[in-house]
Amino acid sequence: MEVNALPTIVLLLVSAGLLLGVGLIVHDKFGLAAYSDIDVNENITPSTDALVALSHQNLTAVSQVLNATTLVVLPETNYSINLTFGLFNLTGNETAEGDTGSVWVYYTYRESETPTKLAMDDIVTAEADISSTWLALIVVVIMLAIILGLIITSFTQRGAR
Repeated sequence: MEVNALPTIVLLLVSAGLLLGVGLIVHDKFGLAAYSDIDVNENITPSTDALVALSHQNLTAVSQVLNATTLVVLPETNYSINLTFGLFNLTGNETAEGDTGSVWVYYTYRESETPTKLAMDDIVTAEADISSTWLALIVVVIMLAIILGLIITSFTQRGAR
């Protein structure tokens, strides 16, 4: 190995690093695309100014809230919903004669535990091990091989003279 071969080796190492980096970015984007949005209608019985947990978290939209007895759509000023934690709070009194006090909540939530997402998480975890543990070791071994190759080459050239 000669000193003239160093630019080629360095270019090879940089190309391998770029390829690994692009692979990590692609896997990350596929992992984000692996979510599923699911529509749900849920019947709950809240009391005024008390938080009620919906069955799902990570809500993306709430289409409407209906009084379960009268089927009247509640105005948004009569309730609040924490989309992140799926908490419903009835802030207004929407009871009528014969009302059970329950409401229908129509919402969409993002399911993050799909099989595709779990598989992508496994890939990203394995790749994280490469970058944190093995990549530094591989680079050190390659650098030592380059140095050793330069030393051996310089000794064999001196012996041939």
